[in-house]
Amino acid sequence: MKRFTPLSLFGPSATLPRDGTKEWDAVLRCHRCSGRFTIRNLPLKRIALVPQVAACPHCTARSSAGVKKLHQIIDLRKAKD
Repeated sequence: MKRFTPLSLFGPSATLPRDGTKEWDAVLRCHRCSGRFTIRNLPLKRIALVPQVAACPHCTARSSAGVKKLHQIIDLRKAKD
């Protein structure tokens, strides 16, 4: 049985995966109405920004930095070609 070795999140071994240029689909949950919505074809480096800038298609709520209300990312998958 192979021994599990965790990867470091910091340091030289902490690199993006080779397929970091691929696009991703993010499923978010609205902070106001709890509705789910999908943002498609995001580059990996933009995923962290999506909850801050995306508007909910159900209730049009936007995130609020002052009140610290953000949409939550509940699922993340590689985009299908």
